[in-house]
Amino acid sequence: MREIRRRGWIIDAFLWVCPLAGIGGFIAGLLAGKAPPRANALPGTQFFDVPGAGGMALLACSTLVPLIVACATRRLSGFFAGVSFLLLLMSGAAWLRGYWASDRDDLWQLEKGAAGPTLNRWTLVSHGGGMALFHTIWMNGPGPQYFQSLLSPGREGHLFFWSGTPVFHTPAQRDPAGGFGFGSTSKWLQRLGFAVESKPAGYWTPQTGGVAFAFALPYWLIFLLAVPLPLTWGLRWRRRRHVVIGACAVCGYDLRATPDPAGARLAICPECGAACKAANPAGLSPAAGN
Repeated sequence: MREIRRRGWIIDAFLWVCPLAGIGGFIAGLLAGKAPPRANALPGTQFFDVPGAGGMALLACSTLVPLIVACATRRLSGFFAGVSFLLLLMSGAAWLRGYWASDRDDLWQLEKGAAGPTLNRWTLVSHGGGMALFHTIWMNGPGPQYFQSLLSPGREGHLFFWSGTPVFHTPAQRDPAGGFGFGSTSKWLQRLGFAVESKPAGYWTPQTGGVAFAFALPYWLIFLLAVPLPLTWGLRWRRRRHVVIGACAVCGYDLRATPDPAGARLAICPECGAACKAANPAGLSPAAGN
């Protein structure tokens, strides 16, 4: 295990690249499951199959394997910094895209019961400077029947994606917090991009359902929360590479010539051959520790 820890840069690269590669593979598999369009669907809507066990296993392994490696090598800070950096990239890209495109992702799951079909819909909306998540339940009536007509034959779930040019009717609608369903949220919170609702009046009825729960967040909050960990980790990594603490600045090999932490250091790293500065902090020659 000590030999593995000496290759710190390889471990750090794995902790950062593996989650990114896993998400990339998951998205590639999702795009490969594209379904034919429906005649009665909204123009520009794209249909995809719900990810199966293989896609979910890939996503889980790309997170759990780096986490196990981080625990075994005592590099949890590097793992969480990598996850935060990935979140930073995704939120930053969505933030920039939101000002020239409006995106909506829907996951529909149809449940068949004795009283009739019930549709559970999770909708992720992104435009302007924020995002919102809606959970909608449609019970009985024509709603589930119409949505059922959009599903592939024999399937009870689908992913839908729609993108278009955002239209802001008022300045308050420049992010999802100013849109429909958030009437009871205070205006000053909406202006900041925050909103939360549970069964809002006008969008929920006990007979047919509607919006069961919704919340909105601004991208600037996600961006700010994701910045500190990668920044702190990067500064610490840079300091470890340039400050002599008894290890080689190139490969991390232990350069202590004696068990004494304040003792002599080897002038040449036996692992990679690099010449090390301040090799003898105690003023001793390398031979003194042999």
